[in-house]
Amino acid sequence: MFFTKVTMRYILITSFFFCFAASCLAQNTIFERDVASKRNRAQTGENTKMHTGVILSYGRILPVAEADSGKVDLRSSILSYGFYGKRRINNTFSFGWIIEYSRMSYSIAQDTLENKFTPGIEHESDRFNWNLIGGGGFFRTNFGKRGNVLGKHLDIGGNVMYGFAVKRVISRKDDPSVAMGSEQQQNVYKRLKFINRFQYDAFARIGLGNFGVIGRYRLSDLWKSHESVNNNESFPELSRFTVGIDLRL
Repeated sequence: MFFTKVTMRYILITSFFFCFAASCLAQNTIFERDVASKRNRAQTGENTKMHTGVILSYGRILPVAEADSGKVDLRSSILSYGFYGKRRINNTFSFGWIIEYSRMSYSIAQDTLENKFTPGIEHESDRFNWNLIGGGGFFRTNFGKRGNVLGKHLDIGGNVMYGFAVKRVISRKDDPSVAMGSEQQQNVYKRLKFINRFQYDAFARIGLGNFGVIGRYRLSDLWKSHESVNNNESFPELSRFTVGIDLRL
């Protein structure tokens, strides 16, 4: 009988001990850090490992002329929109790709003495309109601690574009002595054989969040050097510099 009581007491004490230990282990599980789930929850936002969005960019082609270049006026501009993707390498570096459509408009400065496109003739406007499609890539450097938002960054990259529709539009007013006709005439020239359809540029973009300031430099020539379209001379090169604003949404 004594052995039975001792045995029962031992069994009860042992059972209580195991129940207490099990409850302690259960509480340890509650307070355990789930690193994997926290990492998954962090993969949301614009600074995720892989992020895609849309591009809207507008810039002015600067009226800068090289020694042998024609001049453009302040109406010259470039409008671009498309898509981009970015993949994060680490907290500092990323790389990405761009697919976009661009419309470049070179407005030739009208001066009867300096205009090399129509020497001695001054028009209301003389524009070369480029419609291009293509893409490129960029390398991004991030600055500062920003969590999962874009923050401050610098993009360096380049684009290769194809001009699928390029035309020249010349507008001029009629002679007021002419009794019939409109006040303004417009001549449109298409299928220009003297242009280089493939265009490529390099760019640098300083960004703060979704907003950025972008500068472009056109590396390619607009015209084929062997074509004689201007009094047996090729057209002079136009400004290569563009500065504008850029949104990545």
